[in-house]
Amino acid sequence: MRGVGGGGRGVRGEGPRWVGLALAAVILASVALRTWDASQGLYAGRHFDERFTFKNVSAILKHGEYKPRHAFYLSLSYLPQTAVLAASDGLYRLTGRPLFSIFDESKDGNSPTAYWLARMVNVVYGALSLWVLFLVGRRLDSPEVGLLAAAVLAAFPRHVTSSTEFKPDILVILLTVVTFHWTLAAAFRPSLGRFLRVGLGVGLAVSTKYTGIASALPITAAVLRNGWRDRRQWLWLALAGLTSVLTFLILNPFLDVVFQFIPILVHGYAAKGVEEQSNHWVVFERQVEFLIAHHGPVVAAFVLLGIVGLLWRIWRPAPEDTEDWRLGSMLVLAGLLGYSVLHALGMTLFRSQNYLPVVPFSSLAAAWAMVETWRVLSRRVAWLAWRPATALLGIGVCAALVAQEASVVYVRVVPTTFAAVNDSLLALEPPGLRHVVYETALGRFQWGDKPRRPLLSPVDRLAGQDPHVLDLTDVEAFPGGRLDGPDAAFYRSRLARVPKAPTEQTEIVDSRLLQRRGEAVVVVLHPWDLESSEEIELSRPPNAPFLAGRLPAGRYQPGDVLSIQVAVPRTVADEDVHAVRLGPANREIPLVDTGRHRNRLFRTSPRFVLAPGETGEIEVRLPAAPEDPAEGFRLQVYRWHPRVAADGKME
Repeated sequence: MRGVGGGGRGVRGEGPRWVGLALAAVILASVALRTWDASQGLYAGRHFDERFTFKNVSAILKHGEYKPRHAFYLSLSYLPQTAVLAASDGLYRLTGRPLFSIFDESKDGNSPTAYWLARMVNVVYGALSLWVLFLVGRRLDSPEVGLLAAAVLAAFPRHVTSSTEFKPDILVILLTVVTFHWTLAAAFRPSLGRFLRVGLGVGLAVSTKYTGIASALPITAAVLRNGWRDRRQWLWLALAGLTSVLTFLILNPFLDVVFQFIPILVHGYAAKGVEEQSNHWVVFERQVEFLIAHHGPVVAAFVLLGIVGLLWRIWRPAPEDTEDWRLGSMLVLAGLLGYSVLHALGMTLFRSQNYLPVVPFSSLAAAWAMVETWRVLSRRVAWLAWRPATALLGIGVCAALVAQEASVVYVRVVPTTFAAVNDSLLALEPPGLRHVVYETALGRFQWGDKPRRPLLSPVDRLAGQDPHVLDLTDVEAFPGGRLDGPDAAFYRSRLARVPKAPTEQTEIVDSRLLQRRGEAVVVVLHPWDLESSEEIELSRPPNAPFLAGRLPAGRYQPGDVLSIQVAVPRTVADEDVHAVRLGPANREIPLVDTGRHRNRLFRTSPRFVLAPGETGEIEVRLPAAPEDPAEGFRLQVYRWHPRVAADGKME
């Protein structure tokens, strides 16, 4: 049978030279891009699940305890990284160079080197999975199918992220592909040794994460098809299963911890499924949506075309389709469709990382559909069969997929313009008292692990807000496009509100290659200066559902600009204090979460102006459950005045 480049299907042909060069370029580009991604944020907290694997690593390297602290992920999810980190620590002890040190004074005790090395192991896993998938595609059909399958997998966003975080999912993908490669050998030329090797692969995959069980589906499908003609394969399959169990037990000897965490995982997923009103059908729908979203609509269409085409050719083979090719195609569909069905039937909650084992198979289906489409067209358009045209077309598809991968990494690594603004606003002093109003179109404000944060007021559009209320804030942020939109007059008036010191008071943060991306953000600063601060003593009136305090008589006058901050103990019955009541008119002053410090939660009000009649000993009432003592609360009143510019004018 004639392949794209002249090699036969199911033959280990070298293929055209351009295929090897393109594969090398795809893998090298992937390694470079993922190394860039993995090198960001080398600290605890950047990726939530890294805490679980690092606790097991630290138990071994710091305390010599091999019994895992967590069994959400199994032994192979962290033992290879542990070995790499131990080697680095040995180099540090030998040379004394801080570069090799894996411990430091960070909050979890791990150095940036430790995080970088742990993630780089996953980068290597990701690159190896591309290479092995190429070998699979070449064996199944042709070198071109192997190349395109590797490129499609490399461009899959979840494959990118999984290979840059210290989590087990990328190793599951690698071991699933390796086991499938061994499965093809066992299915095409059955022998006990080849079946036992498949069992070893399944055991390794499951010893990484339970989703590795997907690697057992193709060999099971092969025996279901061929075992009736060669009954030895049923015995070999059982022995392969025994091998996988023994492999799992050897790598996971602490079964008490494993069995302790299995019900935690099961109950956690079940409870979350109920909370999200999910069910088996929802999981199936989310699977389809996931493949379309991450492959992209064009590649997803080829996945569908590949599934339909492979099913048709298995049922109605073409003259050139060998028996091995038909069997291999069946095994690809067993991995793709079989795991999809079992995952949907077994789960009531969809989490993308648990569905990743199907992606190598969907990539193979898409790649075959692309190559088969070319084969059909080349019979009708002669120049498409010309080798330079074939090479140019194949390289062009790979380049487009690498560009998609690069865009995924660029978005993950390069901060948005609003993220740059975000970071600068977190540094505003005093912490927790500055008021920032911003448009939600810019994105979500992130404060990371900062204990205190500004008072944040997200709004749809500043143009819908009262300008006098905006004047009482410290910062206004909105997309630069608003200056030329339908409400341009309003937005330009906000710029004109500040004195002529644009370098200090108005900033336009625009995109810069490799530094910032996205639409320009306009930041208008008109910070208020803190004039005085006073703590108000709180007490509980008899049988009252609130605490009360009084502003000192004569201290504050109508027209004064004030704000209130309440420190709420974390031990109180109700932490959600949303407002206080002020003065004889019982005016409601809203409170906003501005962070926490130690055992206290801080709630701060926007600035407000004392109204006529709010004079004398103004009472402030704070809602509090009857069982909450007044001594745990703190109420602070701040008085503000506009900042005076260098030219003597009020800002």
